[in-house]
Amino acid sequence: MSSKPSERIHLLQEYLKKQNAFAAVIPSTDPHMSEYVAERWRGRSWISAFEGSAGTVAVTQKDAALWTDSRYFLEAGRVLKNSGIALMKQGLPETPSIEQWLMQMKGKQEGARVLVAADSFALKSFESMQSELANGDISLEAAPDFLDTIWENRPGLPAEEIYAHDSTFSGETRNDRITRLREFADSRGYERILITALDEIAWLLQLRGRDVEFNPVFYAYALLETRGPVLHLCTHAENISPDLRRELEADNVHIHGYQDIGKLLTSSEGQVAADPLTLNMETASILGDRLVKLPSPVRSWKACKNPKEIESTRNVMIRDGVAMVNFLYWLEHELKDGSSLDELAVSRKITEFRSTQKNYVGDSFRSIVGFNDHGAVVHYSVDENSSSPIQGNGLLLIDSGGQYLDGTTDITRTVAVHDVDREAKHHFTLVLKGHINLASAVFPEGTPGIQLDSLARRPLWQNGLNYGHGTGHGVGFALNVHEGPQSISPRLISTPLQPGMICSNEPGYYLEGAYGIRIENLVAVGPHESYSGFLCFEDLTLCPIELSLIERDLLNDEEISWLNDYHDMVWRNLSPHLEQEQRIWLQHKTRKLQRRE
Repeated sequence: MSSKPSERIHLLQEYLKKQNAFAAVIPSTDPHMSEYVAERWRGRSWISAFEGSAGTVAVTQKDAALWTDSRYFLEAGRVLKNSGIALMKQGLPETPSIEQWLMQMKGKQEGARVLVAADSFALKSFESMQSELANGDISLEAAPDFLDTIWENRPGLPAEEIYAHDSTFSGETRNDRITRLREFADSRGYERILITALDEIAWLLQLRGRDVEFNPVFYAYALLETRGPVLHLCTHAENISPDLRRELEADNVHIHGYQDIGKLLTSSEGQVAADPLTLNMETASILGDRLVKLPSPVRSWKACKNPKEIESTRNVMIRDGVAMVNFLYWLEHELKDGSSLDELAVSRKITEFRSTQKNYVGDSFRSIVGFNDHGAVVHYSVDENSSSPIQGNGLLLIDSGGQYLDGTTDITRTVAVHDVDREAKHHFTLVLKGHINLASAVFPEGTPGIQLDSLARRPLWQNGLNYGHGTGHGVGFALNVHEGPQSISPRLISTPLQPGMICSNEPGYYLEGAYGIRIENLVAVGPHESYSGFLCFEDLTLCPIELSLIERDLLNDEEISWLNDYHDMVWRNLSPHLEQEQRIWLQHKTRKLQRRE
């Protein structure tokens, strides 16, 4: 069995030659265009050995390349070294797009064909790439999944338990949400709406699963028929308990096998509305001209949490904050005592502390624990082979989160390990100033995140510094830690921030080979209490920010007031739930920072 990326690339190149195809493109997605996928659809990782959540591989008969964003430049560079796969750094002016690279590699060859797997390539992505490649006389073809021919012992379809999500946490029942979708369809004259995104299906049906690590979703399609009225759920039905099956049937949810979606669509007549962003080419080809392209309404409904979901999230943040304080207290004392610690041990300890909290389900992503130079790898993934000892002086970046039945958390703190030099404190304070700028923002209704992104970057920009990742992403409610449609980043996303949206606020700075700094809280968008037509952010995350890393003279009075008010909120909410020693520790960590003279 081929185990090296170079050997796997060679197998695919031999397949392309047999098929008389010029190239193949392998994205990171599954049939539902998920960011995080089950093992079966980790084809891009399998062929390249690059494990990051974002990336696309293109392979011609002679060459191979991988595109990824700035979060993964360092990691991808390390993994791809001597693999024969070139690293393409997305976002840099000198980096060609996938389409441009394919046209360059093609040269004067005529009638070149590029293959993509029909079951895991989005219709919208296909149409965009097809149009671009046509300019270079290259045809794009949605083909059966070619990795099946070269991937020995490829994992099968996941089929873990599917369970009901208690509506008391969200204040809405399954029937409430199905009715909302049905009324939407009726008002626009749609007879059928096909929902394909996994987190949208979980939200709509008040169900959760374990098919994808860290993401409480399950593989499924949901087809709503307004004339019936029936909702067809195509999933691994064998793992739905008899009680849950009866509950679903009472809500007119008919259960089918996962693969039955094709039969359902083939046997039905009339138009079907579906989102081209998450509809794969295989399903789109079944529908043909019966497809009506429709941005999924469920995406925006899910993004705007209702008051009960916000209330539940606030409660979760108290428990998550207690876990973080207990962890940070433990970490500080272990370091002071000279205990032998490494990054992996710290990562496991965070999970251990969270697991003691009520309604804990699991982590919301693989914890990022990076000491000094590892912290500069934005999405560093620690394992047995890479784990570094935490010894000497420096900065420890810890990005972690939890999945609870009543909410999802995501928090980053940068911790001082013994002595930290002035330059690192300077950088930390600049990042903190940006974090406060965004947290304090007041903005008119209709404002997209791109208009706020520079608030978090301004202190760094004024010092000739920047960071490559976005400042904020959407966060689900007891669902995926990354969700759209909103974003706070330089990306041209026009979706306005709306009341009820939960976003991250996570500016950072990364000095390659030295350290990484990031400060992340989750915030909720809400109406400003004094200014009609304006919005602001409510900080949800409850955890102290490292005072020892702050250069006080860089903060103005408003920034100091914000920090003191935030720490007062942390103290008031967490201290009643702590043991005496941890309470004393927290009191010190949230002490007031004195204003400048």
